[in-house]
Amino acid sequence: MSSGYQDQLRAVMGQLEERREQLLASRESIAARKVKTTSKDRMITVELGSQSEIKELKFNTEQYRSMAPAELSKVLVEVLEKARTQLREELLAEAAPMLDLGRQMRESMLGGSPLASLIGDVGRLWPETRPESALPADGSARPWSATTTEDDERDG
Repeated sequence: MSSGYQDQLRAVMGQLEERREQLLASRESIAARKVKTTSKDRMITVELGSQSEIKELKFNTEQYRSMAPAELSKVLVEVLEKARTQLREELLAEAAPMLDLGRQMRESMLGGSPLASLIGDVGRLWPETRPESALPADGSARPWSATTTEDDERDG
């Protein structure tokens, strides 16, 4: 193995280890995540855990006692949905740097090389060269590049 290749492999392995540490830290942070949201009229406060489980439901006033069941239900649904939306946004923001790992690894392996540019150009110029376009619409056969015929074997 050439020294340049070994150095590149070490760099990639180092990046993977860093990413692994980030993922572990992120997993712990996500598992401990909680959000607390209050209704518009400040009557109800809800706290959700990282799995959208209700950790706490608090009635801040006595106003709920005089509400019709449908009205109270509507307020509860609204505050729960508001909390879920907030939780989802926070979790996605935390996970966003991890979601792009595949592209980053490809770029680190091919980035700046003529091969990366060529691969992109071929895909844009001849979409039929993409692997998924080589499959029949019904998915009944292997891709054309992976199939051989008796003539191919004899000629080749």
